[in-house]
Amino acid sequence: MLFEKIMSYRINPFQQINEKAILLLAYLPGRFYKFIPSYLREQNRILNASLSNSYEINSDNNAYIISKNGISYRIRKKSTDFLVFEQVILNQEYKPFLKLIKKYSQNKGLNLVDAGSNVGFASLYLNEHLNINRIVSIEPSKENIKNLKENFHSNSITNIHIYETGLWEKKTRLKLDTNFRDGREWSLRLIETNENDPDGFDCISIENIFNDEKIEIIDILKIDIEGGEKEVFKAFEKDNSILSKIKFIAIEIHDEVADRAKINTQLINAGFEIETVGETTIGVNKNLVL
Repeated sequence: MLFEKIMSYRINPFQQINEKAILLLAYLPGRFYKFIPSYLREQNRILNASLSNSYEINSDNNAYIISKNGISYRIRKKSTDFLVFEQVILNQEYKPFLKLIKKYSQNKGLNLVDAGSNVGFASLYLNEHLNINRIVSIEPSKENIKNLKENFHSNSITNIHIYETGLWEKKTRLKLDTNFRDGREWSLRLIETNENDPDGFDCISIENIFNDEKIEIIDILKIDIEGGEKEVFKAFEKDNSILSKIKFIAIEIHDEVADRAKINTQLINAGFEIETVGETTIGVNKNLVL
């Protein structure tokens, strides 16, 4: 038991000297572990897990660069990028979704709409395993967008169109709200605001994506927008034909905001066969793949 505890607290060699000093508290008798900042514990745990999974680790002043099989992931220090990396890359959160796509798709020139792209890890994961012809990224946070662009650039991904905004039911003015869940980088939600709000910005809808990108079918739609799915599905409720033009969907439904049963019913009525895997509801539109 003691050995397992020590191994779980082992200090990653890539931590900075001052961070190693703080992490040493974990070895001391008593309850010093609770005084270690949560971001540092997350960072240390995930760096160790990356090494255990044969990832190469490098760093600069602002980020760790974790790479394997020719793909690199830029992870900002002291950020939730580590948690997103753990979920999407290490734990392969979208592996069941990937299997579903491969089962029903010929995997030729697919387009991917990634709503709530964060820093691009889900897009990188799907792009690695599928023949993605175009990536449409939607992300409202300027800081997340900056790192997303770095991740795409470092992996030579150019088949992208980035919308620095949020996805909503209709075109309106939105602003970022940091009061959702833990309020960190991966928990930024959107709320409507007025035209005079200096923090406001214009948003887009799924219908806009069809028109702007000049596509008839969205092959893959991933939605993780911190409760904003409630607003997006209002548009589908008004016009269910929009859902009929989407082949595969992966959506994280935030129960404290959205009505899961209602969203599931809308998907089923549009021809989707759905299942919930972990935090994500995945589905295939049988009308488009049979």
